[in-house]
Amino acid sequence: MRRGSRLRNPPCRAARRRGASRAAGCRSWCIAPGPGSPAVTGTGRSWVYVPWREREVWRGRKRCLRRPVQPTCLLYQRCGPSGPSIGNPCRKYALRACRMRPSNTAMPRFLKTPPPSPFLEPRTAGSRIGRWGTRARFALPLALAFALVACESPTGGRARSAPAALVREASTVPFDVEHYALDLVVDPNARTLQGTCDVRVYARDRDVVEIELDLEGLQVASVGAEDGSSVRHEQRPGRIVFWPQAPLRRGESATYSIAYGGRPAKGLWFSGWVGERPTQIFTQGQCQDARWWFPCVDEPWERATHELRVTLPAGWKAVAAGARIERTESQGRVVEHWKMDLAHPAYLTTLVAGEFTERSADWEGTPLLFLADAEDAALMDTSFDETDEVLSFLSGATGLRYPYPKYAQACVENFPFGGMENISATTLTETALVDERARRDAGMEGLVAHEAAHQWYGDLLTCADWSHIWLNEGLATYATQLYYESSRGADDFHARMRDMQDGYVAADVGNDRRPTVSSQFRDPMDLFFRGGQSYGGAACRLHALRYELGDAKFFEGLRTYTNEYAGRSVTTAMFQRAFEKVSGRDLGWFFQQWFYSSGYPEFDVSWKHDAARGVVRVTIEQTQTPGNGTPAVFRAAVPIEVRDAGGPRLQRVEIDRRRQTVEIPCATEPLYVAFDKGSWLPKRVKLERSAGQALAQLRLDEDVNGKRDAIAALSEALRMRPSRDERELAQAELERCLRDDESRAVRIAAAGALAELAVLRGQDGQVVLGADAAR
Repeated sequence: MRRGSRLRNPPCRAARRRGASRAAGCRSWCIAPGPGSPAVTGTGRSWVYVPWREREVWRGRKRCLRRPVQPTCLLYQRCGPSGPSIGNPCRKYALRACRMRPSNTAMPRFLKTPPPSPFLEPRTAGSRIGRWGTRARFALPLALAFALVACESPTGGRARSAPAALVREASTVPFDVEHYALDLVVDPNARTLQGTCDVRVYARDRDVVEIELDLEGLQVASVGAEDGSSVRHEQRPGRIVFWPQAPLRRGESATYSIAYGGRPAKGLWFSGWVGERPTQIFTQGQCQDARWWFPCVDEPWERATHELRVTLPAGWKAVAAGARIERTESQGRVVEHWKMDLAHPAYLTTLVAGEFTERSADWEGTPLLFLADAEDAALMDTSFDETDEVLSFLSGATGLRYPYPKYAQACVENFPFGGMENISATTLTETALVDERARRDAGMEGLVAHEAAHQWYGDLLTCADWSHIWLNEGLATYATQLYYESSRGADDFHARMRDMQDGYVAADVGNDRRPTVSSQFRDPMDLFFRGGQSYGGAACRLHALRYELGDAKFFEGLRTYTNEYAGRSVTTAMFQRAFEKVSGRDLGWFFQQWFYSSGYPEFDVSWKHDAARGVVRVTIEQTQTPGNGTPAVFRAAVPIEVRDAGGPRLQRVEIDRRRQTVEIPCATEPLYVAFDKGSWLPKRVKLERSAGQALAQLRLDEDVNGKRDAIAALSEALRMRPSRDERELAQAELERCLRDDESRAVRIAAAGALAELAVLRGQDGQVVLGADAAR
């Protein structure tokens, strides 16, 4: 699952509720940026308004709007918590800009992975919010770029414990659900579903006299036993409770049939509107919304198999979990039957159906399915062409071949997130689809890899409760970066990891600071969105563990964890035990510090050469403020490189004190010192460099992040009014990097530094042209 900024629909009404000013007649583009994004025009607390600019156009059967042209980054813009600044590239998106129409009675109250900065047209008098149509491009004026770039910064208050009724502990439920059998009739025009759910229950701990399942917003008509007799039942808020005529004895199983129906308020969504008629449906169960479309134990620790038989309008195609058993068409209806034989939590149960174009492929004997609207069919090849490479990589990295009978990826309209890892059948937003031009700027392979990684981490191994959600999201996030390492090379991987570290460090502050493993929340989705701990923060901690153990032990531990706990609900303690088993080390300190405590280290690093003794004395002071769960001292292994005329010397240093000094052999004055060579730790670090030291590191360091650090230090040094010779040397070296360096990340950083240098010299136009030519 991929997270993003929060948006609501219709936007202008939501913006007014938040206190934002309304553009005249609400005829404006509404942008939902991340917190901290800059604005060009009127700004409320959550929304930025950009004037209406483009004419309406028609694409086939749907009326769409062309979105305003999005500005290019010019390689050196950046926005942060305080707004735009010079430094790193701004985020660039290749998104379709389709207007969204609310599909059910209410849109979801949480958004897990909305498309980056989606555009929404406000509702006007006599108009409807329809579907967006045109795909974004990337060349634009600088002034508008600041309005359209969504930047993340921490917001919100402190999370509190979940209400007692929200989460049930496994120990309080005396039975297990072994199997769900759903037989549903979906009426898209009426936006209703009717059917039965047969639930096979196993009495685990004791005799069971009362069975309670989660069910919201739908009405139960009857409950029946296997012999056809009626079972007394009662609907309570958020529950269906029934009492078997005879107690279900410990160790025995029985099946009960629940007839129910209604108009789901969430969980199952109607979309793809053509006039008043929806042409698609999709389900979304995480965290606790499966209960809104079928009765179940809607908790991550409860695993059951299921089958789904669904009746749909003629011509519709469906995809669900597991294998398709049969498909029949008759009397203006189509019936599809799907079955999943591997147990999984209820929230991963899925149904996507509609007027889709379906394509198929094969990966090592496993069927691959791709579904999208007919007008998006041409985009499926460019969007999904790395699926087989992703599955091959993940099968090798985890030591466990993809375990399901097929893998489907279905793109639906109005999906409120980037993707959802439903078991064997991922649901994706159609706005993520890219054509060849957009792919050159930002392809879909990251989203494909993230959701595919969830098929192992999240589906095959699922967090036992939401406090351990990092085992789903953090592992999938790091596995995605490992795929980049395999397919794009080490430089690309290390640059991405450094960017992820910086993003996490910027988010994990203030009231959003919490341990990675935390049971303090109002809603489980708080653990996804706030502070970055579950996604990038957890991936950064896995990266630190990789350096602590070394590649061989780390990847052996990952394979051991995956294979030993496959098909189970997992906890952080299980993950720890797997790595202790292969490493032969007690890792309690590591997990206590990085997963059960809050925050990250902040270092103030300085050094001095002792020529008489032939050493460099490196002083390391931890300056983070202890408290709120943040340790006063982080223990960590850190690589420090010292380079002099004789070459580089790399030393692994064990940090375990608030302030300590280490000595590294160095006969002559160092050209530079690099702290945490390779960027293995999430951290803040202050290490002053002169212009000469920064230039030396930029010329000699082979590490992509070392070069970027040198460029940042060089930019800082140039602000201090250096001599003309230093300025010309810096410009020449930066131009060389922009022209010749193999790493795109270094070239971008060099362009940013040149831009700043040009601003200082009053020559921005020349640098913009040079940066544009370097692309």
